[in-house]
Amino acid sequence: MPLPDAVTLPKLVFSEVLLAGLLVLLGARLWHGGAGLRRTVADVPIALFAGSAIAATLLGIAPLLSVSGTPLRQDGLVSLLLYALLAWITAQLVTSADGARRVQLAIVVGAYAASILALLEVARSAADTVGAGETAFTFAGLARAAGPLGNPNTLGALLALSIPLAIAALIASTDGATRVAMGNVVVVLVLALALTFSRSAWIGALVGVAVVVAPVLRAAPRRTVGVAVAAALGLAALVGLAGLTEVPIATAVTSRATALADPAGSFGTRLRIWGEAVDVVRARPLLGVGPGAFGLAYPEVQRGDWTGGALVDKAHAEPLDVAATQGILGLAAYAWTLGVILRVAASRGSGPASTGALGGLVGYLASLAVNFTALPAAVPFWILAGTVLGALPREGSGIAPRPAAVAAAAVAVLLATNAIRTVAAEVSYGDVAGGATAVERALALAPERTDYAELAGDLARERGDLPAAVARYEHAARVGTARPTLHWKLALSYDELGMRAQAVRAAEVAVRMHPFDPRNEALLCQLRIACQ
Repeated sequence: MPLPDAVTLPKLVFSEVLLAGLLVLLGARLWHGGAGLRRTVADVPIALFAGSAIAATLLGIAPLLSVSGTPLRQDGLVSLLLYALLAWITAQLVTSADGARRVQLAIVVGAYAASILALLEVARSAADTVGAGETAFTFAGLARAAGPLGNPNTLGALLALSIPLAIAALIASTDGATRVAMGNVVVVLVLALALTFSRSAWIGALVGVAVVVAPVLRAAPRRTVGVAVAAALGLAALVGLAGLTEVPIATAVTSRATALADPAGSFGTRLRIWGEAVDVVRARPLLGVGPGAFGLAYPEVQRGDWTGGALVDKAHAEPLDVAATQGILGLAAYAWTLGVILRVAASRGSGPASTGALGGLVGYLASLAVNFTALPAAVPFWILAGTVLGALPREGSGIAPRPAAVAAAAVAVLLATNAIRTVAAEVSYGDVAGGATAVERALALAPERTDYAELAGDLARERGDLPAAVARYEHAARVGTARPTLHWKLALSYDELGMRAQAVRAAEVAVRMHPFDPRNEALLCQLRIACQ
């Protein structure tokens, strides 16, 4: 029996509980006569972005799947609405520059803790034998830093957000102890970033740091600028020379950087996926295929097996992902939202306290230009965006405080209820002793989870209950899953029940979902012969 999702789902539940708590805090303030709701310059674009996500879900190719998104990614409507609400409520509650700095420091501290854990994992794995090739979790014989975020690219995106914030805090430090502490933080974050081997995150962090450092250099004496440039060039040369040595980490980092334009590497794979993702957008240009449903639509336009059989469920470029799943309308709302947030951040001055937030936002978005949103890194981004919006003077919304407090409490109850449901379902799913009964209970609590339905079908098949297995596999197929193994098992179950026509149709779906797997073609051929 598979293990429960120990990476993304806990972060989703924590974020829902956090948001519910913030809503309760806001509601209490409104009920007891505190400051009412305030308008922000991003209210309209955020509302339009959320509205486009709702419309894309309702009118997409797999609405139930789009509600929660792909299992293990949690990239559906719930997460998108969570991001929008986090930005909005942070802007309502964090209304001063000091408050914004405290929240930004909390983000840096969280990234520092994640980096420490990631570095410890890398150190522990150094004694293990790791393959020399490139995978999602290894490179050149070394484990890639991932830590509690579960994926090196996700940790890299968080660090691309956090390193500019940390450097801005270091520049703004006025006493020696703070400089030493922040210097330590920066070193740890940069080291963890290097060991993610995530080139998209490297690029994002460099862009974000440039945003923070550029105003400082413009205001500095010419001699100081020269020294800083010389130090940067010297550091780059030192890294390059280290790559020529036998030090494994240095060699791996330089090898990873110089392989960026290798057409046979992961960047070449991305180029092919991007070209095909455009075809997904063309097929449903206005509202897209629905959040989390890219993996269902992509096989229809896939022209080659670029990933060695691995499932492709993302466009690996955030603008393309948004356009494919929420259409051009969703992409326009998303771009408007981000544009307003960045404009506000850029308008707050050129001091480190102001440019840190701008650098963090830009660094994160730059890393997503060749990657995609992952919930553990996206939550801090939208909270940071809320601190930027909240520090602006705003007008009242005109909404009566007490009705607004009741609405906030109602949404908090919904969030808490969904968090409890999610945890209960995942606990049942991972209940090995409970067996099939526990999995059925998990599916009853979360019918949108195709992995639950597929496991329920597997267990029914193992005990010889083919009708029950078919019912569960059919349920997963109706919800929507890009996993061809589901349709493979459904075809076999149909065949064993003597339902040859249905078996052929299920095998045809398996071929369509993964046309480059010869096993799918062989099964279809076998079933078609049996039909003759």
